[in-house]
Amino acid sequence: MVAPSVGAVTPVKSADRILQILELFTADPRPRTYSELLSETGFPKSSLHGLLATLTARSWLTEGRPGPTYALGIKALETGGAYLGANMRELGSVGVQQILDQVATDVGETVNLARLHGQDIVYLAVRRSLHALSLRSAVGARLPAYASAMGKAMLASWSDAEVRNHFDQPFTALARNTVTDVEVLIEHLGQVRDLGYAVEFEEATDGIGCIAVPVSAANAEQLAISASFPLTRHNKQMENHVVDCLSTAREHIYTALTVDPTVEIS
Repeated sequence: MVAPSVGAVTPVKSADRILQILELFTADPRPRTYSELLSETGFPKSSLHGLLATLTARSWLTEGRPGPTYALGIKALETGGAYLGANMRELGSVGVQQILDQVATDVGETVNLARLHGQDIVYLAVRRSLHALSLRSAVGARLPAYASAMGKAMLASWSDAEVRNHFDQPFTALARNTVTDVEVLIEHLGQVRDLGYAVEFEEATDGIGCIAVPVSAANAEQLAISASFPLTRHNKQMENHVVDCLSTAREHIYTALTVDPTVEIS
C-alpha cells in the first residue's frame, strides 16, 4: 500500500501505518486475516503484528476466530458517530429532520442528504423507502462523486478546469453505465446546469437510479439532496414529481440552515 500524499509534512511512520490500516477497512470493511493484511499493506511482519495488537487492544479493531480475522471495532463506530454529530451541528436545524421525513413520504423512495468531501460524497442523512426494493445507502458511506447524482449536482457549480484538476483519472467503473472519462463527466455537468437537477441511471449500482438537486446555504455550500429508486419504478412522470419534491425540500432546507444553524440534524 502506498501512503497518501500529505504535502510538505513528513508523516510519523507508525502513525501513518495505523491510519493506512484503518483506511483499508474503511474502504472495504470485510474481515481480513493476518496474511491478507500483510499482503495488502506490504508492512514488515514484526511491524504489522504490533500495530494490529495495539489497534485491537484499543478497540479500533476486533479479533475474531478462527483465523484469526480482524475487523473494525467499536471505536471506529464511536469516532464516526462523533464526526457525524459535529457535522450535523454545523449543518443543522431541528426543521431539517422533518423536511427529510416529509420529502421521503412525498416521493415514496429513499431520500439522502450528502456533502462533497474530496473526490467523494459522504452520506449525512438517509430516509429509507418503505418499498421492499430500495437502495441500501447508509449514513457515513462514501461514493465517488463522478458516479453519483448528488456529486454531479454539487459539481455543476464548478468550472470545467476545476473538475478536470479535482479528479484522479481514469475513473473506476462501479456499474454498467459509470462515467469513466472526465470529459464525459463535464458533458453531464452541462446537462445538469441546463436541467437544474442531476440524474444517474446505473452509474453507481446496476438497476438503481437517482435524482438530485444541490442545496445552498452560507454554512453548507457543498450539499445535495436526492431520491434513489429501482429503475423499474422510473418514468418521466415520476421523475418530474421527484424533482418538484426535491426542489421544494431544497428551499426549505436552505431556509432552515440559514435561519437556525445551531441544532443538529438526526
